[in-house]
Amino acid sequence: MTLTREEASAALDKTCAMTSQKGGVTKTTTTAQYAAFLASLGLKVLVVDADPSRGMTMLTGTSPTAENPYSIADLIKHNTDADICARCVHQAAPAWQPDSTRPWRAGGALVEGGGIWVIPSTGSALKEITDEKPAAAHLRMWKGLHESGVSADFDAVLIDCPPSSGSTTELAILSSGWTIFPAHPEMLGTVGFADGVRAVQAFAEAWRHPLAVAGVVLTKVNRTNEHKVGQTETIGWVSGIWPDSGFPDDDPRAAFASGVWTPAITEAAFVPAANGRGESVASALPSLYTAVGDPKVGSENQFRLVSAYMRHALNLLALLAPTRYEDTVAQLQKEEMPSVMREVLFESPLKFVPEAEAVSAVEGVR
Repeated sequence: MTLTREEASAALDKTCAMTSQKGGVTKTTTTAQYAAFLASLGLKVLVVDADPSRGMTMLTGTSPTAENPYSIADLIKHNTDADICARCVHQAAPAWQPDSTRPWRAGGALVEGGGIWVIPSTGSALKEITDEKPAAAHLRMWKGLHESGVSADFDAVLIDCPPSSGSTTELAILSSGWTIFPAHPEMLGTVGFADGVRAVQAFAEAWRHPLAVAGVVLTKVNRTNEHKVGQTETIGWVSGIWPDSGFPDDDPRAAFASGVWTPAITEAAFVPAANGRGESVASALPSLYTAVGDPKVGSENQFRLVSAYMRHALNLLALLAPTRYEDTVAQLQKEEMPSVMREVLFESPLKFVPEAEAVSAVEGVR
C-alpha cells in the first residue's frame, strides 16, 4: 500500500540506521543493547539485521528455521507481499526480552509490554539481492518494511547495517529517518568513521532523503593516549560539521540530536562475555549487587558502562518516541539505583563539548 505523507513521516521518525564504514566498532553489540533497554522501557522494538555477516541474527537467536524460513532477503525480494513481509519478523530469544520479575536497577523491566523482534539475515542471499542496482530497487526495503505495514506494529525500528557504504546500507538509509554513527577512537577507526559519515551524507543528499543524525557514539574506548587523541579529534570534527542539532531551539529533539553522545562506551570484558552467552549487558547487573542489595566494591566501572547504554537508549527514546520521554524519565527518577547510575542518567551532559585547544587532526578526521 502507498503511505500518506503523514504515515511515511511517522515511519521515518521511528526508524534509525546504525551505520559504519569499518567493522570492529561494536555496531551490532551497541544496536542490540539499545534495543534491550528500549524494550525494558516498554517499547516494542523491531531490529532489522541488514548485515550479511548475520551478527545480530546469531546474537538474538533468531536464525530462520524450517517452520519460519523467512528473512530480510525475503522482505526485500517480496516487498509487495504483506503476508510474506510479516512472516519475516521473528521474536528474539527469551534472554533478550524484558524481565518483569526483576527490579529495573537489576536489569528488569521498568514498564511492562515491551519486547524485541528481529528480521534476521541469511548472509549470501541478502548480498545477492541487494547487489541489484536499478534506481527503483533502492526502495525495496522501504516498501517491505513500511508500506507492507510491518513497522506499524512497533514503537521503534533499529537497522543494523553492514560495515560499508554499499547497496544494503543504501537500502537501510532510504528506510530510515535517523542514523547513528559509531566511532572507534583509534587511527583506523577515526578514518573509517569520517569516510562513513561522508558517504552516508552524500547518498542521502543525492536522493534528497530527509535523514537526520541522531548522534555519534564513541565505542571500545580505553585509557591509551591514542584513544584520548582520537576521542578529542572526533568530538572536534563532529562539532565542525554539525555545529548544532539541525532542529529549532524550542524543539525538544534539539537537546539530543547530532553531536557526540556522552558517556563513551568503554572497553570491558563483560560485554563480549554477555554476547557469548547470547544475552544483553543488563544480565550482568544482578551480579553487581551484594546479598543485601548494595553495589559491590569495585563495581563502579561496570555500572557506569551499563548506564551509558541506558542513557543512549533514553536519547533514542526522545528522538524516536518523543511523547513517551518525559513520563519515562519521571518514572526512572523515582527508582532506587546506585549513585553512579543516577549520575550518568540524570546529572551528566548529553553531549561532549570540544576542547578549546584541540590536538592536531588525525588523518581522515578533518
